[in-house]
Amino acid sequence: MRRFMQNLGKSMLIPIVAMPIAGILFRLSAEDLLDITLFQAAGIIFDNMDALIAIGIAMGMAKTKDRGIPALTGYLAITVLNQGLTLMNPDLNMSVFGGVLSGLIAAGIYNKYKDTELPAMFSFFGGEKWPITLIILVMIPVAGVSALIWPYAQAGIDSFAQALVGMGAFGIFLFGFLNRFLLPFGLHHVLNTYIYFGLGSYETAEGEVVTGEITRFLNGDPTAGYFLGGFFLVMIFGVPAIALAITRAAYKRKKAKTKALMSSGGLTSVIAGITEPIEFTFIFTSPLLYFIHAVYTGLAGATLYLLHIRHGFSWGGSVIDYGLNLGIAENGIFILPIGLVFGVLYYFTF
Repeated sequence: MRRFMQNLGKSMLIPIVAMPIAGILFRLSAEDLLDITLFQAAGIIFDNMDALIAIGIAMGMAKTKDRGIPALTGYLAITVLNQGLTLMNPDLNMSVFGGVLSGLIAAGIYNKYKDTELPAMFSFFGGEKWPITLIILVMIPVAGVSALIWPYAQAGIDSFAQALVGMGAFGIFLFGFLNRFLLPFGLHHVLNTYIYFGLGSYETAEGEVVTGEITRFLNGDPTAGYFLGGFFLVMIFGVPAIALAITRAAYKRKKAKTKALMSSGGLTSVIAGITEPIEFTFIFTSPLLYFIHAVYTGLAGATLYLLHIRHGFSWGGSVIDYGLNLGIAENGIFILPIGLVFGVLYYFTF
């Protein structure tokens, strides 16, 4: 199992390589910054993370030197799964979990059936090409079963999100914890969507009623931002500290490559508020550290709530969002010294 998890973690690194540059370009070219429309094309990377992960896992876990057909098999798997879910229920989105599931199934089918010999008249479809045909047949029922099961997971998380509001600091801790803990399964998007865009309501000075933690904060609601502020501690201080710790702990022969990957991933977290480039480097190889990371994320939000520090963002908890929205925050300047404390905590933990 340990070997399997390590191989899975290494496979996840294949598509993760594209994320740091994509995150930096996407944020810097946004309308409120450099406003370069063409460079916004880099954001498509994050819209297709499920497909990239499916391809990466299929490539990384396939037992062959030529990774082309496994990659195609992984792509077909996630494509059929997503289309099947859309046809059964357009509101379903398995996100990253769908990519992991598709990649594992694609790799398993390729490894098992890549040497299949078919009758002479069907020989063109045999050998390594047989998994290409087989994956389509397999993923159709997988999509059907997923369409039946997944709504319960989504509905459960939506109900739980509504209950978080009345729990005070503990509710904010749970939201931060689950925001990271559910990331590998793709379910954090369901939780985030409600908190960010559906939680509470506020009437602006113009008489417009807006909902959601992000929208209410940006419109001046004095009660909004408590569910958001903790992410500044994690993304500006915590994740870069993780990157530094992993770099310092790397084997000497791996240190140069590790430093390059960690530096770009840490910078992406600070500038773009995107943490996945760092998180997916250890999420499967060290689940315990990822669990602690989820706990620290919850602790960050609860700490700011107890200290009456309120801050928010429009894109993510990046240093850019921190600076742009500091004027409408409450005691937001104190995030900097508290963030340094969390950075030290993260560094020595990792």
